[in-house]
Amino acid sequence: MFISIGINIIILVIFFVYFKTKIENVSRSSDVLEVIAEEVNQIIIELNQTTERNIVLIEEKINNLNDLLKKSDKIISIIKKEDSKRKIVSNSYSDIGKNKRILKKRTINQEILYLHEQGIDTRIISEKTGKPSGEVELVISLNSKKKV
Repeated sequence: MFISIGINIIILVIFFVYFKTKIENVSRSSDVLEVIAEEVNQIIIELNQTTERNIVLIEEKINNLNDLLKKSDKIISIIKKEDSKRKIVSNSYSDIGKNKRILKKRTINQEILYLHEQGIDTRIISEKTGKPSGEVELVISLNSKKKV
């Protein structure tokens, strides 16, 4: 009977040690899992912070590019306006050149009448033709009497 009680005690001690090591292993595993979970959480937090910082940088770059586009559009519109002004001036000069060639082919009186028909003041006509303003007015008045 003492032997069977001794064997039972030995078996109980063996089971106790066996289960104790199993429980310790399980608790160590859960400790390791907790450490791993904490590290994973820290990595996720760092990734989120990095992502937010990168998003802010990208948004700043986008805003800078939009500002540059607005400035470029303004410059392009200014260039287009200046180009159209240049074309108008160029056309005006070529028209003046054509008018000078036409004026050279006409007589002075014809030139005076032509400029008067264009609505140009007699003083300006006088300057362009090199004739006194009285003579310019005389040519204009004589021509108007011929038409009546």
